[in-house]
Formats: sequence, C-alpha cells, structure tokens
Amino acid sequence: MTFLSVRDIDVERASSICGNDLPKLTNSTSISRATKQSGRPLLNHRQQHHPPRGNDLERITSARRAADAAGSDQVLLVLLKADYTLERLQVWDTLGMRGTHSEGFTLRARAAAEQIMPEPYERIHAQTMVPFAHLLWGSVWAGIAAAAVGKAQAFTRHAVRGSNGQMPPGAAHFTQGVSTLRTLRGVLAANLRSYEGSMSDEKAISSLEFQAMITLTKVQASELAVTAVLSSLRACGLSGYRNDTEFTIGRLLRDVLSAPLMINNDRILTNLATTSLMTPLPTSISG
Repeated sequence: MTFLSVRDIDVERASSICGNDLPKLTNSTSISRATKQSGRPLLNHRQQHHPPRGNDLERITSARRAADAAGSDQVLLVLLKADYTLERLQVWDTLGMRGTHSEGFTLRARAAAEQIMPEPYERIHAQTMVPFAHLLWGSVWAGIAAAAVGKAQAFTRHAVRGSNGQMPPGAAHFTQGVSTLRTLRGVLAANLRSYEGSMSDEKAISSLEFQAMITLTKVQASELAVTAVLSSLRACGLSGYRNDTEFTIGRLLRDVLSAPLMINNDRILTNLATTSLMTPLPTSISG
C-alpha cells in the first residue's frame, strides 16, 4: 500500500495548518470531491502524488464527503490499483530528497462506497496522521544528522592520528554537532513519550496544546538537523565539502536542507501564533 504525503492526504487542512509551500497546480485547492453514482464514489484530484512503483497495489487519498460538503468535511478513500489513473503534471527535479518523487499528477478514480473509511478524517488527521508524520519525519532527519556527525567524528579521529594528537581546527564544530544531535534526539524522545501518553485520551490528543506541540516537533527537528549537518561539514572542512572523499557531507546536506522547506517552517510558526496565544506557557521543565 502506498501512503501519500501530508500534502496528498489533506490538501486544504495541511495548507492552513502546516503551510503547504508547493506551487499551486490548476485549481488544486478546490478539488477532492467524492460523489456517489451507482454506489461508486468519483474522484478527480489534482495534487502532488507519488508515481507507481514496483508492486504498489493501493493508495490512500482524501476527498470531501460530498460535492456540497465544507472543505474540512473530508474522508479517507482507499484506492486499488484498478480504481485510478494518474496523469503527470510535473517532474521532481530537486537539489536533494530525490527519492521522494513528489511529482505532480492528476488522480482520477472510481471506487466502491465501501472503500471510504468510516472514521471522519478530522479525527484521523489530529490523532494519527500529524503525530505519526511529524515524528517519522523528525526521525528521518535525525538519521541524516547522525550520519553527518558520524563522518565528522571519523574525520576528527583521522586528523588527530595524523597530527600526533593535535586537534584539527574544526574540532569545536564536531563538538557542537554532537551536542545538537543529542538535543534533536531528546526532542523526539520527549514528544514521542507525550504522544504515547495521550493516545488513549481523545480530549488530550485533540487539545490545542498537544496539537501545537506535535506540529512544532517538525519545526524543531528540521532546524536542529540542519544545524547538526552544517556543524559536521565545518568540522570536516574541505574534506567534507568535496564529493570524492570518505568524509563527504554533500548528499546529506542536500537532503537535510529540504527539511525546513517542505511544509515551510516559517508558515507553520506564523499559523501557530494564534494558538500559542491561547495556550498556557510551560511552568516547569516537565512541560
């Protein structure tokens, strides 16, 4: 089964809450309408989709519950391979994160009414999609940061051995990279514990305070990951900048730079300003 990205799963809500920074494809923010004809919902969805790969059999996408439904009244629809067609609109040619293939397609589908999930998407979005997506993204970025810091450590050890125990000029940046990586992992671990502690409490997990916290996880993790990789690059110096050394940081840097941009951090922070005014400030180190 192919699970689409946050932009695919909920176009309008992701745009308003997370700050979708993708180019606006023709009428892409007013689509996702499912209508029932002969018991089979119809869907014409123009947005970012991943192209079919290998043995992909199913996709999940969102749709308005009915043609006259509000934009926030959405459902999730499971599509089998025979239910849909994809028409390419644009290619994915980027600095990094090339493997995500977030290309533009028009998705046209016809499926059985039973393929509409009974749970309202509003609950799925708040209780599952956002927490899982942000913690997963953060974990991926932490992995990229860890790989970069690992290269910085290997370079520093190599330099020390070759200079009779003298630290290289970039050693301070290696230390900073290690510290930033630990902070990043601490943020993810704390927010994961918070999510696990709230999973069975629908009121708590739907609260403004929790939703703001889990959304800011994306901002914190992405910024810390970029800082850790840049520190590692400076620790390695030219050996990290070059592409032909064992200490090269190039690909890791290209990939991690997408983190603050894909679902733009500035827009997230701006959209959460009102929520932050309405929620109490932490009164202790436990939150």
